Amino acid sequence: MGAIMWILLTTIVQLIIYSLVFYYLIFKTDVVVQKLQLEKGFSEEQFAFNVHRSSILSVIIIITGMLVIVNAIPTLCKQLFLYIQELQMPVKSNADITKVLPPIAQLIIGLVLIGSQKQIVNFIERKRRNTVIQDEQISNS
Repeated sequence: MGAIMWILLTTIVQLIIYSLVFYYLIFKTDVVVQKLQLEKGFSEEQFAFNVHRSSILSVIIIITGMLVIVNAIPTLCKQLFLYIQELQMPVKSNADITKVLPPIAQLIIGLVLIGSQKQIVNFIERKRRNTVIQDEQISNS
């Protein structure tokens, strides 16, 4: 019983430490930069990185589509292989094609994301502009 309590206690302490590190690295970056003196020793001013929002959205959508495709291909191959094996069994088996459909749908979704990323970006930008305009109208009222 003592070993279980020790494992539980160390796990809780680790989770607390990881949570604190995460919190400080994400939400309190200025404190981390000041404590570690990360801004000292640089003769240059800040680096300006000007990229339009739509370009970043395009890259994100393409990467997401690629990740969906990369995730779907192995599953599709496995399910196709299992389906073909079930078909070739001498004993009457229940070859189920429905297990192949979700990876095919994922593959199609990934291809659609990559193929129509401009339309998706335009849709997101249009929604954002409409929201900003509505917010401005509400604040001006």
